[in-house]
Amino acid sequence: YCSLIWGFSCKSNVESLFTKQKKGIRAIMSGRVNYYFKDGKLPTHTKPGFNELGVMTVHNIIVQNTLLLLFTISGSLLQSTVPLSVVNTIDLDAPTHGSTHDTCRDWLDNYSCTSTRNSLFFKGPLLKIDPELSQTLLSPTSLLSMKALRGNMKRTLLDIQKRG
Repeated sequence: YCSLIWGFSCKSNVESLFTKQKKGIRAIMSGRVNYYFKDGKLPTHTKPGFNELGVMTVHNIIVQNTLLLLFTISGSLLQSTVPLSVVNTIDLDAPTHGSTHDTCRDWLDNYSCTSTRNSLFFKGPLLKIDPELSQTLLSPTSLLSMKALRGNMKRTLLDIQKRG
């Protein structure tokens, strides 16, 4: 869950990690790989490597851990293990599964300011509005255990990652 801390820091921190992750993928990709910009040639693209190896990008790891935390807070799975101080940070009128931008307009107006726009507690609930992710979170197998939820979520995020 440390990705919840550094994942919502400045973009350059996450991009630095993503650059290192891409270097690692290039190191284990098969075939001829160009590692650096050299003689006018760009480094080898890593998207096929991520897809072939089934590795989630740093960005998707942040999304997955955010959704797991929010599901734990709002759902019944392991809710008792989350400290009350963390549970109380999510506003009661925050978006939930099935919400739309229209149904949570008041919440968006209140919290869409420069001081909170990049925080977990603004961006996290917005992930629940996405219909594809909501369908994964509410599937019967996802409600059985945290392991099933994590597996379904990883498959969905990898599928979205493959599509671009």
